[in-house]
Amino acid sequence: PDEPEVRSALFYALLARVDVASRKGDCQGAEAAAREAALYATAVNDGRLHVKRLVGACLAESAGAAYAAEQWDDAERLLRRARLFIPDDASVIKNLARVSTAKAIAHAQAFRCDDARADVAEVRRLGLDQEARATKVLAVCWSNKAIHLAKEGKYREAVAASRLGLHEAPTDEVLQKNLEIFLLNWMVGLLEKNDCAEARALLPELATPALENVKKSLESQCPGPLGPRRRRSWSSALAIS
Repeated sequence: PDEPEVRSALFYALLARVDVASRKGDCQGAEAAAREAALYATAVNDGRLHVKRLVGACLAESAGAAYAAEQWDDAERLLRRARLFIPDDASVIKNLARVSTAKAIAHAQAFRCDDARADVAEVRRLGLDQEARATKVLAVCWSNKAIHLAKEGKYREAVAASRLGLHEAPTDEVLQKNLEIFLLNWMVGLLEKNDCAEARALLPELATPALENVKKSLESQCPGPLGPRRRRSWSSALAIS
């Protein structure tokens, strides 16, 4: 049908189908009706815009339900789909950042810090007020992973994890303090094994005032007879929220 009145009537009839499907949460049905309505959208001012808003709202609402159920991947998929229809909608962009932060928290609680870092990178890309919180989550992830490794006696790995955390949050006091302690305990372990070569290789790391005495002790006593060294304890793991 080519008559403007007929095309307009068809558009509004199909738009009503989009609206009904959207209200029912049937976003696939809404998209199907939207594709048909788009064929006649030029008969109405801003016709395509009306259609996109309805479909985008349906997808965004479904994403909200998935988020409430902690189905992060589904929520993210629906929000990204919603952005195809309403790309400038501030609430959709904000909720994408919330989902990425929630995913980062879930990864951090399992010590999957590399995965958490990818989620935090997405939050930063979106450029919203979730960034500070997401960065803190990542710092806590590396901090807790380092503590977990240290409890297993893996001080070398604990030092590496602490450094990765400080790369994300250079001023984090817990990471800074624990890095010193992990370095010290790593050094103590090397001295207990009379591994002077590797112990000396750590000397450039022992530049902070808190470790100056250890540095002097190493320089004066290694190689040579080594008495027992006392290990130090580190700050406790932090809650992730």
